Amino acid sequence: MLIQSNFRFEITKSGTMHGFGSWFDVTFGSIPEGYRYSPVVLSTSPQYPLTHWKQALLMLNTPLHVTKGDHIEGDITLTRHKVWRRHLRIQLRYKHSGVGVCSEEASKEFLLWR
Repeated sequence: MLIQSNFRFEITKSGTMHGFGSWFDVTFGSIPEGYRYSPVVLSTSPQYPLTHWKQALLMLNTPLHVTKGDHIEGDITLTRHKVWRRHLRIQLRYKHSGVGVCSEEASKEFLLWR
């Protein structure tokens, strides 16, 4: 299994960035058009009610000093271990850019063993 996604966001408040929050959304089943029920969605997003599933915090080795208006962009890749299916490897690559920032690029690997 391989899941990959790109991201880009603007910093809305100056301060220190210690890591990335992550969560997932899953939509179960396909609902035929015109059916009166909505698909069932499981989300661990902070905007949804709590579940026993949790969000994950991907901590940076070195915090970033960010300024309102800066941008963070990059990509995240999740791969599942070939034998132990609940073990995940997360590869995070990101770039910090903004006024007075010298395009800091970094990457970090996270191992989640469940």
